[in-house]
Amino acid sequence: MRSREGEATSACKPLVCVPASHVEIRPEGYRVHSAGSNCVDSVERFSECVPIILPALAGRIDAERFAARIDGLLLTGGRANIEPHHYGGDPFPEDEYIDPDATTRCCPWCGPVWRRRFRCSGSAAASRS
Repeated sequence: MRSREGEATSACKPLVCVPASHVEIRPEGYRVHSAGSNCVDSVERFSECVPIILPALAGRIDAERFAARIDGLLLTGGRANIEPHHYGGDPFPEDEYIDPDATTRCCPWCGPVWRRRFRCSGSAAASRS
């Protein structure tokens, strides 16, 4: 950020990543990285942070190094839930929508985020403690 006089300031807002999903736009079949507007807007409106959409590139980005550059991670839940066997939870009900790609997109970020001492609660933005 810059002050009115153009000098750099250290009062930058924290950066919070919102993991993207791969979505196919029809009829062309064009694939995009996308995140729900409600998630992105909520980070900006309620946490006073800057939302950054994290591309669905798990495995192609060094999660440890990247986690050192961000201030938080929003775990959105919903249709992109991480399957419970990854964290010792009860299995989903049989009629639950399962998106195995959500697990491969989000799990690689969880360890580095927790090691950097971020806090997280429900679908709220995680922030450094």
